[in-house]
This record gives sequence, C-alpha cells and structure tokens, in this order.
Amino acid sequence: FSQQTIPPSAKYGARHTVTMIP
Repeated sequence: FSQQTIPPSAKYGARHTVTMIP
C-alpha cells in the first residue's frame, strides 16, 4: 500500500485522499 506516493483516489475516490491528506 503506497498511500504517500500514490494516493488511492482512483479506487476509493477523492474522499479517502482528503481524509488522510488534507
């Protein structure tokens, strides 16, 4: 799982990215 390098915005959506990385 590379959340810092590649945000899972394509899978979870743009919401999961905003929650972890505002």
